[in-house]
Amino acid sequence: MGSYVYPYAKIRERYALLRGTFWDSLKDSMYFGYRKFLNFNDSDLAYFDPYINYVLNYLNEISLDSSNFYFANKQLTNFNIKRLQILDKKIDRIQLKNNLARAIAYEEILNFTNHAKHESFLQYYFAVNTNTNFLAEVINLHNDIAKMGKGYFLPIIKLQNYSLETIESNLIFDGRPTVIYFWSQTQMNHYRETLRRLEMIKLEKPKYRYIGISIQPLNNLAIQVHEIMGNDPNNQFAIANFEVASKKWIITLLNKAIILNSNGKIVNGFGNLFDNNFIDQLN
Repeated sequence: MGSYVYPYAKIRERYALLRGTFWDSLKDSMYFGYRKFLNFNDSDLAYFDPYINYVLNYLNEISLDSSNFYFANKQLTNFNIKRLQILDKKIDRIQLKNNLARAIAYEEILNFTNHAKHESFLQYYFAVNTNTNFLAEVINLHNDIAKMGKGYFLPIIKLQNYSLETIESNLIFDGRPTVIYFWSQTQMNHYRETLRRLEMIKLEKPKYRYIGISIQPLNNLAIQVHEIMGNDPNNQFAIANFEVASKKWIITLLNKAIILNSNGKIVNGFGNLFDNNFIDQLN
């Protein structure tokens, strides 16, 4: 079967995954009849995104009990372990298996609320994956997440200050409890929403210092934006090397916020500025 069919097949598998209701065996056999024409072990398509997404949706669907909902279960470590187990049984081609296992591992490890259970998940991942580079990636991510845990000092990265000087991040704190938020010079609508959200938070939590960090280096245009917005330049910085910083601080979303106490130790390294309960996390 040609590779052109997999974008369509992916949609059918995704619908089956998300429908959230039980179908009898007759309806299932009619709906899934197309599967017999497809190949779940095509190593030539191991890096073809529509194919990878199709097989992932297939594995998700057969891992899910018929009475359960996908979005509730995808957050559970046990479900992701089950996905690895079924992957190991269903997929024979090593390269394809490693790619799929890596995708599942990233979904699980980046679910920060499950961090205490990740050691048990990794034991299953070690048994399924044979790619040493992928293994190192996943272990490093797991370890970097641990370093962002409560009670740790924030890992040191290189920042750019308002004078366009490069400094170390541990030098920007002044003994006040602090909220760090992030913005992108290419997503100004999001930045405006962020500033509106901060104004609401500051009214309730005025004792905190609020530090804004651009994920791109500062330039004259960004400095003009700060001046127009009336932002305090002493609280504005930029990341000097996003590739390095995003790994150390686990920056995966612009909504991310980091809460530090007055000693500079992490209170929450994985906050979301727009969560309804974010203000409640500030003492």
